[in-house]
Amino acid sequence: MVRVLIAIIFFGVFFIGTSQETKITISGKVTHLGQPLPNANVVIKGTASGTKTDAKGKYSIEVYSGNILAFSYLGMQTIEVTVDDYNNVLDIKLSQHIEELDEVVVKKRKRKSQ
Repeated sequence: MVRVLIAIIFFGVFFIGTSQETKITISGKVTHLGQPLPNANVVIKGTASGTKTDAKGKYSIEVYSGNILAFSYLGMQTIEVTVDDYNNVLDIKLSQHIEELDEVVVKKRKRKSQ
């Protein structure tokens, strides 16, 4: 009976210990046309957790495997990358987000003089 109890405790501790996810540190550089992008946003999708790139475009963030990192910068296309256990360096190249307008209307407005 004692052996069975010890075996149950051992397997319980083993499975609980191996099923816990561990945080991994992801780092890298965010660039556009070979130039670093300072203050680009690096956010874990679905959370408020994130960071910004430094003056050289470099960042570092702790995440769990399976998290999605969203990289964004004003005027650039947002890129989302799923984190795995195999790569801990993600260098991201952002491209411009260009939208064309079909039509622009300009209205003239008279100013009232005093």
